Amino acid sequence: MSEGTNETMLRRIEHLERSNRAMKFIALGAIVASVALNAIPALALFPHGPKAVDAQSYNLVTAKGVLVATLGQTANGGYLAFFDAKGKPEMLVGAGAPVSSDATAKSLGVAVYDGNALFPGAGDARQVWAMSTAKGVTTIGNSIYDGNAKVRLSSVTASDGSNAGSFFYDANPLNANPRAGIGLGSNGPGAFYEDSTGVARLLEGVLADDSGVAISMMNTGATISLLDVSALGDGSATTLQIKDHNNHARMIGGFSLASGEIIQLNDVNQAETFRAPCTGNACP
Repeated sequence: MSEGTNETMLRRIEHLERSNRAMKFIALGAIVASVALNAIPALALFPHGPKAVDAQSYNLVTAKGVLVATLGQTANGGYLAFFDAKGKPEMLVGAGAPVSSDATAKSLGVAVYDGNALFPGAGDARQVWAMSTAKGVTTIGNSIYDGNAKVRLSSVTASDGSNAGSFFYDANPLNANPRAGIGLGSNGPGAFYEDSTGVARLLEGVLADDSGVAISMMNTGATISLLDVSALGDGSATTLQIKDHNNHARMIGGFSLASGEIIQLNDVNQAETFRAPCTGNACP
């Protein structure tokens, strides 16, 4: 396995995580615990500890000289890569290589590949856990890819635990936008559903202070909210509004403790045609 191949794998961690940053601290803790347990027999053989060895890289090969693991480094730090008996990538752990598009970008994570003795495929990363920093923002998460190296599911959060979300992608190779997502931001939890062009067509949310909930259905292009439903959490007010293609409210229905229930219908010119309870000139 050439150094160029290792560099490509390292760059893939950074590239894949630029939109879906990743790292599971629990998984990292399990890896550290495993390494610690596996080191116990070595300490028994070397009671005074192993002697220090300095090198820029190490290669682990089979009896036939096939590379099955390598310990190396990039400008951003060290990495450990694993290969099957035929030299096909299996897993990479460590720091991602620098990328020319963003000199500030850095990543640390784990990438699992297909196209080897364990999993069929074309040699693409199928799952990535990483913690990445780009332009001063650090995010942590996990991404899962299909056999065409297209992301299908990603879960990510900011390093301070805010703005967490999970995003779902379809199989369209030309669509880089998520088709659905659910998340929690500073303004409360919410969900969205997008069309094939990446435009959100259905929005749902709960206000951060629990004071209300809302649902909106958007037109093509998301220029008009065709239907809105909202309600205050204490039950004191609920509203339904339906609009036409000209962004005119054609039907309004609701209830509030202050004004009671109401239904209002408007024509294409926004003139009121019906109201219940009936008041004013619109009454029959």
